[in-house]
Amino acid sequence: MGNDLKFAYEYVGPVEEPDSTALDLANERLANTPDLNDTTVREYQTVGGAIVAAMRTAESEVSYTYCYGCSERRELDYGWDDRTKEYANKHAGECHARPVGVN
Repeated sequence: MGNDLKFAYEYVGPVEEPDSTALDLANERLANTPDLNDTTVREYQTVGGAIVAAMRTAESEVSYTYCYGCSERRELDYGWDDRTKEYANKHAGECHARPVGVN
């Protein structure tokens, strides 16, 4: 008796690793987001419609800006609230990123 079953295997090469770029970007964005206890000093609307916030950490040790459009975070040292507001306003005038989740 012969075996009539035929199996055809085609070697397609090594299995590629999944693209981790999207996951890396999501993790980076999450790491840069403000903490819930941080204080918003002032907010500015970007050209693209997102918000740039001038913020201070809960311990008031660091002033920073955070753009909810492009997720850029820029930290300054203690007592730089005025410079933080200036930079947030400047970034808002230049950033064309749309708010996250808006298509």
